[in-house]
Amino acid sequence: MKFRIQENDLHNWTPAVAMRLFHCTGDDIVAFKNSQNAFSNFSSNGAKRFVQLVVPLAAGNHATCAGPAVLAAKSWFDTLR
Repeated sequence: MKFRIQENDLHNWTPAVAMRLFHCTGDDIVAFKNSQNAFSNFSSNGAKRFVQLVVPLAAGNHATCAGPAVLAAKSWFDTLR
């Protein structure tokens, strides 16, 4: 099982294009630390100029953050057209 978890770990790769991680600090389902770790690893691997960690609603939990996160992501996607 541990091998499968390591096999699916996406933290230790380097994004080569723009990427944003949308996450609220109060998420009670997915730990905010996951996004922090991913951002830190991506940055350490040389992708700091490509990756941003975006917090659309600082204290929002998983449910209250969903709407603002989707809107923030859509706004960003619209700039990429």
